[in-house]
Amino acid sequence: HRNTLRYAWPVAGRRRVPVKVHTVHSMAEKEVRGYDRALHALAFRCGVAPVAVSEKVGESLHRVYGEGAYPVIPNGIDVARFQRPGEGRASWRRREGFLATDVLIVNVGRLHRAKNQALLLEAFARGAASDPHTHLLLVGEGPERDALVQQARQRGLESRVHLLGMRRDVPDVLHAADVFVLSSSWEAVPLVSMEAMAAGLPVVSTTVGRAPVLIEEGRTGLLVPPNDEAALAEALDRLLRDTALRARLGKAAARRAENGFSQEGMVQGYSELFTALLARALRERPAQTVRS
Repeated sequence: HRNTLRYAWPVAGRRRVPVKVHTVHSMAEKEVRGYDRALHALAFRCGVAPVAVSEKVGESLHRVYGEGAYPVIPNGIDVARFQRPGEGRASWRRREGFLATDVLIVNVGRLHRAKNQALLLEAFARGAASDPHTHLLLVGEGPERDALVQQARQRGLESRVHLLGMRRDVPDVLHAADVFVLSSSWEAVPLVSMEAMAAGLPVVSTTVGRAPVLIEEGRTGLLVPPNDEAALAEALDRLLRDTALRARLGKAAARRAENGFSQEGMVQGYSELFTALLARALRERPAQTVRS
């Protein structure tokens, strides 16, 4: 499940491990380049089974590595963990210095150009920031932190844009917020959007990766094109103006998460895949001892 094929594959080959599975969590064009991409192509031709975490990732595997069997097993989440926060909404807000009347827009993710928090900050400055009770929370760390701090300062929003760093209380943060935003330029399966939906938040998301499958436009959230500042600002303004819409989308998002995002389906998918691959290995190499 990590980008370690260059290390794991040779060892597994030397030890004659019969089944080797590599999960592709990002678009194939973005996952690896250069030497690693050539190695992945060779590994897939030599029996390593790639698994795509979304339909879009599966399509990207076909584009990069050609025709082949690329099973799709969508990621799942621990829905219950995000349904039941450890700290109540009012308590978390008091501790972090926010009022009960404040409207909190939250983004959770690595501060990286792929996540494009700079776009979100500009969209916030363009409209939502005109309400002095609205705040933008950015949860995470990454190489873009200093640039985001400077961007907020240039926009005169130092007191309204809060970089919270790495947090262990993400379920609490989500329950204390009012709107979740995914502003990514590219994604495979945006797990954090699934977590926000499980927490009952309406989601504004760019149409990246599996987001259009997870989020139903106008029912569980709002979808906007990637890298479109105006569309993102308009979607935020729409939710900030319409509290009834926020509540309706949030309730529908929670139902969608409870009914479709559980880890059980993912576990079942991998279990069936491992069983099928091992059975095939046993048929193809009957004279060899298969290690469990």
